[in-house]
Amino acid sequence: MNDTVEVPARPAPRKAVAATRRWLFRLASVFCGLSLFGAFELFCAAADCPLRITTPLETALQEAAETNHVPLINAHELLRSRCPHAIIGKNVLVDHVHPSFRGHEDIAVAIADWMLAAGLLTSTNVDWKLAAQRECRTQLQSLDDLYFLRGRRALESLKLWAAGRSGGPPLMQLP
Repeated sequence: MNDTVEVPARPAPRKAVAATRRWLFRLASVFCGLSLFGAFELFCAAADCPLRITTPLETALQEAAETNHVPLINAHELLRSRCPHAIIGKNVLVDHVHPSFRGHEDIAVAIADWMLAAGLLTSTNVDWKLAAQRECRTQLQSLDDLYFLRGRRALESLKLWAAGRSGGPPLMQLP
């Protein structure tokens, strides 16, 4: 007689976390489609990334800026305003944290806009935003393939590191 009991195999923790995030994302999508409260919070839980700024840290940053009368451009809110359902995603980020070229462009224009409103800059060009966007795009097109290959390599290493699977030497040695 066999006295052993077979325990069903459980998914590896990483796979279980990924499955949970997919489920949360689907649920959040349904909430969005039905205009139900809580969709944003579900999307945040689904896209949880330890590298993202947390709500308490973001609140502390805003309070510190207000207390010390320091201007703060809320890039998070700016990028959210550019996204469907105000959920920050691939259209403005290259990973879970870093803005895309377009995201950086939007942040730069917001900073310049604030500086103009504060009287720190002046412009005689009423179409300065369009000119700035053209200049950003010209700059982007001037980058060579090696720039993008290095960026892709760095991004893949960052993704492995964030998932706890990094190994080997760093991408580059600092001088």
